[in-house]
Amino acid sequence: MKKTLLFIFSLFVATMAMAHTEYTWTWESWAGITKTGVNKNGTPTLTSADEITFTKDGFSIVANKAGASNASTVNATDKDFRAYAKSTVTIKNTTKMSGLQFNISSQGKKRLAEVTASAGKVTVNPSTWIVTWTGDAEEVTFTVGDNATYGTEGATKHGQLCFDKIGVYTNGEVPNAGEIVDLTNTPETAYTVAKAIELITAGAGLDKEVYVKGTIINIESINTTQYGNATYNIADAGTKEPLLKVFRGFYYLGDKFTSETQIQDGDEVVVYGKLKDHKGTKEVDMGNKIYSINGKTASDIEPPYTVVGDGTLANAYTAADVIYLFKHDKAPAGNVWVKGEILGNVVVTSGATVVPTVFTDVNKDGKIDDKDAGEGETVASASNISLGDANDHISVQLTFNTAPRKKINILDHKENIGKKVWLYGKIEKYCSIPGLKGVTEFSWDGVATGINNVNAAAHNDALYNVAGQRVSDSFKGIVIKNGRKYIK
Repeated sequence: MKKTLLFIFSLFVATMAMAHTEYTWTWESWAGITKTGVNKNGTPTLTSADEITFTKDGFSIVANKAGASNASTVNATDKDFRAYAKSTVTIKNTTKMSGLQFNISSQGKKRLAEVTASAGKVTVNPSTWIVTWTGDAEEVTFTVGDNATYGTEGATKHGQLCFDKIGVYTNGEVPNAGEIVDLTNTPETAYTVAKAIELITAGAGLDKEVYVKGTIINIESINTTQYGNATYNIADAGTKEPLLKVFRGFYYLGDKFTSETQIQDGDEVVVYGKLKDHKGTKEVDMGNKIYSINGKTASDIEPPYTVVGDGTLANAYTAADVIYLFKHDKAPAGNVWVKGEILGNVVVTSGATVVPTVFTDVNKDGKIDDKDAGEGETVASASNISLGDANDHISVQLTFNTAPRKKINILDHKENIGKKVWLYGKIEKYCSIPGLKGVTEFSWDGVATGINNVNAAAHNDALYNVAGQRVSDSFKGIVIKNGRKYIK
């Protein structure tokens, strides 16, 4: 009998030793929060003091605004406690605590910040959204970080610590945090190779895409044809081992490799992908992509471009040529020929956004004017056209009372929309984007100029070269006279 009682008592003591307590609440459970009314959904409108407190059975949470912009509060609907960046949360218990577990709420997942503790250690489980503290104290103060380091909305957002349940562990019991991973991982705080290998070895965080930074030690292969991927090894700066294999990864933004020179040994890269242990080889799994090379991201790299035309009538610039030349200050000083399809007018919205617009002759009167416009629609204009193709367009100024204006504008000539035209003018900014101004000549076929179309009588004897430039009678070569080509 004594043995039986002793066994029962021992079991009871052991059970008590391993027990932990969980606390949940409503907003009414907190001191310092008052109800001032209800919103349209009937949810209480709450106000919060600089310090609010939850107390129960010798346990307490004291939230202090501290350096935060907003005081901590409790959401009446979700029943989650919310502390904001730079605020503090002090946990107290009459029995010394060995562990705490914060169950992060739905709001907390969006804005979870890095949390520091006055004592002990804080870890995060990314798969269950549990923040765990381990230590040995009756009181510990947590400070909420500035940025939402772990939050799904990104680290640019202000940090928060929001939880709807907390577990308190005593008597040396340590909470089971499960998979422990430091989620402080952005392009700026990318894992080192050593850290990545450590996580792979531990089998931790392998279901998440992460950033890893390292120096390329050797390139095994670069496929520039069918697959467009590369396999290479990286190590931490100044070292050659341990190596982390980047397996069949892609270029910037997941684009395929097109050249074997796009990465080289010695390049410092940040790659983004899942970590993997492949039969003992530590890897960034296939399908990964490069975020940066030597500090340069995709936004810093302009794809190589070769100018197609030379600005003559026979080999006119394209819209893409004009955009490139203007952007890189390489546009010729004088007038040049540019070819493209008439897309419509140039419409400027929000100050600088320019889009080509195609209009419809609703009333079939041969013009596209106010009579054709529906509510909120912009009518056609005679002052400009958008010139280019499906990928690129430039703005073209059609100066009043000029031949190009009279013959090309889409207000009077809806039929010109979709036609290809060659225009002679100066590459300049127009309507907030690269364009062509001072247009004096045009051609529908890229051979004869539009001189013969307007006011030809005034220039019956005028001679022009194939670039549309007027020449003297002494000029030798191919000339254009009255819209016809001759050899002099």
